[in-house]
Parts: sequence; structure tokens; C-alpha cells
Amino acid sequence: MTLLICLLTTVFMVVAPGSAADTMRFSASPAAIRSPDKEFTLIDLATLIPQARTNGERYIFAPRPVKFRARLAQAPSPQKTDYLKKVLGFMGLAKPPRVGYRVGLGYGGDKPLPAYVEDATAARMQKEAKEGQELTFYAYHVYNYRLGPALLVVSFE
Repeated sequence: MTLLICLLTTVFMVVAPGSAADTMRFSASPAAIRSPDKEFTLIDLATLIPQARTNGERYIFAPRPVKFRARLAQAPSPQKTDYLKKVLGFMGLAKPPRVGYRVGLGYGGDKPLPAYVEDATAARMQKEAKEGQELTFYAYHVYNYRLGPALLVVSFE
């Protein structure tokens, strides 16, 4: 019921299948993100998290590309992503990203923020990044929930 109410009160972006917006530039390669400064908005994760926390509801909106610095607090591990897939399905994407992992992002708070990670990005992260390492992450802010922003990491450097 709460999800239905959120859906009715939230503005969604409708995209045409196969359009540039449809793919939403999900990519594991930093080279594929040609102009991150133009497409991914720099945010401060420590500021965003308390602003995005809800009282248990989930607020879904058109994914917003963001980039931020954070510490890889927990390496990629398998994660159920049924809810994220459902949310991305609401967006009408013809080619949604493959997502089956999560990471913990250290941002200066008490606990790391869990974030979804695109499969190809998770594989690259397991080879190239180490827990505790400070990185620049490229992600899509997909919805807000009780822990803060639900982020889908699509690249890092």
C-alpha cells in the first residue's frame, strides 16, 4: 500500500524504448563515461544520506547520475536485487543493467551505506580495488528509503 501511494505521488520519467535515455549510460567502464563532470553531479555523501532518509517509506524517482568520493568499506558481495529490478522496470528500460551485488560505502558515518553495484563493475572492483581504499564512484540515485539514498554504482576510479 505504501509503495502504491509513493508511486502515485512521485513523478516518473518516461522514456522511449531504445532511446539514449533508455540505456541511461549504465556502464562498467570509466572510459564509457566520457564527460563525468557534465553528466554526473558531484555530491557529498555525508550530506545526502541524512537528507534522503525516510521513516520507512520508499520514494522512487527518475534515476539521477551522481559522483562522489567514498571509502570502499565492504567489497562486492552477492545481493538480492528484486526490488531494484522492479523499480527499474517501472522506468520502462529496454536494457536494464545486470545487478546482483552490493558494496558498503564508508562516508564518515557510523555504518557503511549499502549500495547496489552493476555486475561488470563488481567484477572489476574485485580485481582493482581494495577494502579501505578511497575512490570516486559513479552511480545513479534511484530511490530514497530508511537508510538514505539507494545508489546503483556503475563505475569507479
